Amino acid sequence: MTISLIGIAMASGLVIAGKSHIRDQERELETTQGSQASLIAILRELRLGGACLPDTGEFIALEAVDNGTRDEIVTRYGLTSANDLSCLQSTTTAPVMLGDTSVVVSDTTGLDNGMLAYIRHPDGSGEYFVMAGVDPTTGTLSSDRTFAAPYPATSGIYAIDERHFFVADGSLGVPELMIQVDGGTARSFAIGVEALDVQYKLSDGSLVGQPTGDTQWRSLNEVLVSITARSFYPNEDGTYYRRTYSTGVKPRNLVDG
Repeated sequence: MTISLIGIAMASGLVIAGKSHIRDQERELETTQGSQASLIAILRELRLGGACLPDTGEFIALEAVDNGTRDEIVTRYGLTSANDLSCLQSTTTAPVMLGDTSVVVSDTTGLDNGMLAYIRHPDGSGEYFVMAGVDPTTGTLSSDRTFAAPYPATSGIYAIDERHFFVADGSLGVPELMIQVDGGTARSFAIGVEALDVQYKLSDGSLVGQPTGDTQWRSLNEVLVSITARSFYPNEDGTYYRRTYSTGVKPRNLVDG
């Protein structure tokens, strides 16, 4: 009986240890997948940054907030036609006055309600608005807001896709990577991501946490992104499994070569 009890105790211990090992492997797998998927998604959006957008005047392709290990990054690129992948752009055919809520454009093909857009003055300045209505008959685009400046005829109109990534504390007490699309409501993209650290390598080789002004943004050579994710549940000792992935990306529409 003694030998049998010892054997049963040993077997029970092995079963418990095996279950604990499986749980640890599950935590490791979920953490690894979460950090990898988050990094891949951000890199994909950064590579597209600047496509179909003006390369002179106000720099609008990227924005950043340097906030320690919880940085924020916004990337923008122009939308393309589903038919021929041409950039969805147009120009105003009549002046836009300060306080107006609509513009008349030369072509509304591909433009649709709810799209984020950017109106660009010939001097390079501009502002964002959301298309609240599109009338192909009159060529009129309605804006969800009043325009803050006047724009002459031949001002550019660009349909834009915008992605804003940042880390926030989730409702369950677990940090999350959040994504905000076209200025809409932010939603959870990946649970367990607790750190997003972004640095910017300029053409002179210097590394900055946040480029300042159009000049520095235009000298951008590489974006270095680091993601840290933790397991949803802690280990038996109360610690979390963590995994960090870091890599660099060259926004192909902003960097020569």
